[in-house]
Amino acid sequence: MTQKNILLNDFSEDYTSDLRHYLDDDINIKVWIGRKKNKVTTLPREDFYRSLLFRKNRLKINYRYRREFLEIYPEIRKHADTFLNMYCRRPVLYGGNDAIDMMDALHVYIHFYIDLLKSNDIRYVFFEVVPHHADYLLYLVAKALGIKTWMFYSAPVPGKSFITSDIEKIGSLDTGDAGVEPIRLERNYRKKYAYMDRKVRTNLPVKLISAAFFRRDLNLFLHRLQALARNIRFKRNYRQFLSAPPDGKFVYFALHLQPELSTTSLGGVFVDQVLALECLRTLLPDDWFIVAKENPHQTWHSRGRLFYARLQKIPNLRYVSKETDTYDLVERCEFASTITGSVGLDALSFGKRVLIFGNAPYKGFPGVVNWRPGLTLDDIITTPFSHEAFERAYAQLIHNTVDVVTDIDRKHLVKNFSNKKNGRALAGVINALTR
Repeated sequence: MTQKNILLNDFSEDYTSDLRHYLDDDINIKVWIGRKKNKVTTLPREDFYRSLLFRKNRLKINYRYRREFLEIYPEIRKHADTFLNMYCRRPVLYGGNDAIDMMDALHVYIHFYIDLLKSNDIRYVFFEVVPHHADYLLYLVAKALGIKTWMFYSAPVPGKSFITSDIEKIGSLDTGDAGVEPIRLERNYRKKYAYMDRKVRTNLPVKLISAAFFRRDLNLFLHRLQALARNIRFKRNYRQFLSAPPDGKFVYFALHLQPELSTTSLGGVFVDQVLALECLRTLLPDDWFIVAKENPHQTWHSRGRLFYARLQKIPNLRYVSKETDTYDLVERCEFASTITGSVGLDALSFGKRVLIFGNAPYKGFPGVVNWRPGLTLDDIITTPFSHEAFERAYAQLIHNTVDVVTDIDRKHLVKNFSNKKNGRALAGVINALTR
């Protein structure tokens, strides 16, 4: 029997109990990149989420596949900007990690992943969630080497996930099965999102003291000192730029929390949300406003001084408080806009059209318009749309999911969640995708 060697990236044993026992006999988990305490982990996740310049990084780099590197590098190099945006997301990456350092890191990771995949004869790579850090290069390298990749992405319904082989296809999920019964959705539904109720606790002063007195790490202390200064500046800029919603016509744009995969992986060039706002402005009459609401959990990252300087250059833009009720804005707006956010589904339930800039799973829904050069306001406001069509599309979207939880942050949302049951279901999905 020929063995199929697979790599699992970042799957936690917390929700995959007994996974190995339910895999087909010909499937071999050759590499498991996971958390340190995971008994079956072959490589600790922390080594990938830590800067290569960080003194405790333990990645062993082998350069024996230089020819393969030269063959695939030109294609991967095209995605360097996306990688750099992902790789700078953690505070420990900032001190000393300028663009040149991070380009060096890109080269090192490519060599590392080529060696990891080829020396272990990996046939399939499975990602717990859409790659959005160093694992993004694992995804690109596997693709370039012709190795099959599969990734999971949490669906709007707790306990369900989408599966896709390509990041670009997340927004192209098939919604054309006419035999699926519509799901009845409440109109003007003011949903309460559990994650929005969590308090934002950066604890930067505590982390600063820890780095200085307990870890005695000067570099980490300087990283966190810089993060603290940036967070203070962010709060000041946020307060100074706030304004009230307008009385006239406006488009509601819900800003994403950054850094997150919803923009870094799924937003493309619109990981730059100000760019999306600038594109939106070109569509609107001069007397229309844009209302941009800040994400309740946003901190200093991606909100530097030039972010606000650029916002100030956009005519008739109102930057409103995090505390502003999002559903009041949805109800009053002419249409809503987002990169990939859940506000798009909320707006559809209110009978409002949506303009999106990224690969949202609902991008094919009636009433949803995807940004493109040459788009006009008339294209948006005349898009055919009805609540019944929304219900059918939503049902078809959910029909394409599997009953598996892979994102550990979503586990608590599932009533009576069972690690063993979830592990068995995940094994069944892996078995089907490797046959």
